[in-house]
Amino acid sequence: MIKVVLKVSQNLHASSLPLLMGALFGKDGENGFDVERRWLEREGLGLDGAQQADGAGGDAHFSPAFMVSYLRMMSKRADYPSFQNALPVLGKDGTLYNIQPQSPAAGHVFAKTGTYAVDDPLNRRLLVTGKGLAGYMTTKTGKRLILAVYVNNVPVSTAPDEITRVVGQALGEIAAAAWEYR
Repeated sequence: MIKVVLKVSQNLHASSLPLLMGALFGKDGENGFDVERRWLEREGLGLDGAQQADGAGGDAHFSPAFMVSYLRMMSKRADYPSFQNALPVLGKDGTLYNIQPQSPAAGHVFAKTGTYAVDDPLNRRLLVTGKGLAGYMTTKTGKRLILAVYVNNVPVSTAPDEITRVVGQALGEIAAAAWEYR
């Protein structure tokens, strides 16, 4: 299930996770967010930079600092290899298959995407209110990095795949530039 949620960003599966977590692991009437909060606190993460009211991310906000601390914590867990393998790979698969496929960084960035956009009928366009890329990469010199890059409030046309063409590729370019890090 985690590969379906992370690699292909299946929001129906993601939306069901808080319900399943509450049903399977909740104690004394806890819901899935109670279970998640208890786990994050046990792992030593402060929640000041986190807000979440759904599983799919439409009503969730995570600061870059929180996301980096979360990814750092995940990289130290025994199940990290499974987690990393479930992430989309820049230029290769999942929601990143068509982002920077010709870049030398392709195949070296493992990151989750997230996109939220609203209709802007006044201007006959869409407004990407949030798009992010968060995960891990290995630079061309072998340095391991954690990245969390977000853009907000970017207007795009309603043409097919415009969000990917404009905003997705811009985030991919940032990741590709970081690949050059020495």
